[in-house]
Amino acid sequence: MAMNNIQISLNLDEDTSLLTPNKKTALYRIICEAINNAIRHGEATEISIDVSVGQGFATGCIRDNGKGFDKNSIPKDRQGIRNMYMITGILKGALKIDTAVGKGTVILCRIPV
Repeated sequence: MAMNNIQISLNLDEDTSLLTPNKKTALYRIICEAINNAIRHGEATEISIDVSVGQGFATGCIRDNGKGFDKNSIPKDRQGIRNMYMITGILKGALKIDTAVGKGTVILCRIPV
């Protein structure tokens, strides 16, 4: 799928029926925020999204080729990343962000099924 010269690929596990509507919504919100950040702040041109369910967890992995960022210097008025951590925490899951300036970003979210 291409949007404004941005390539987005989606790999969605067929077994997402194991997720409750609340957990599907939570994953959706986290993925949307990650995409928004990749385009708006990271200036990414390629984003890949993988969602899988297995071994008791739903896992969402969002990768982009954007400019990355310093995790220690997120402005306090930016709530998107904080909201991703909050949503994941409420569901007793884990969120990991792997990024560095000039290296793109990988966001991994794991939520118990």
